[in-house]
Amino acid sequence: MTTDSGGYAVPAAAREELAALESGTTVAVAVVLRAMGIHAVDSRPRAFHHAGRLAVRNALALARPPAAPTGFRRSPQS
Repeated sequence: MTTDSGGYAVPAAAREELAALESGTTVAVAVVLRAMGIHAVDSRPRAFHHAGRLAVRNALALARPPAAPTGFRRSPQS
């Protein structure tokens, strides 16, 4: 088995996930694949695709600031 099964699926999935962001969302990223394990029997491109999308989602969740609490009101200052 060659790295083709996962080697192309991961970056393709990362591009898809970034393209699916809300309109008007701007991000500057560099995606680095440091290691990848491939097994001749169990490795499927779909699994690597899913892993690439999850990696981008997790990275964006860590990079975004927490959302402001909803329903919170400040009391008027006297």
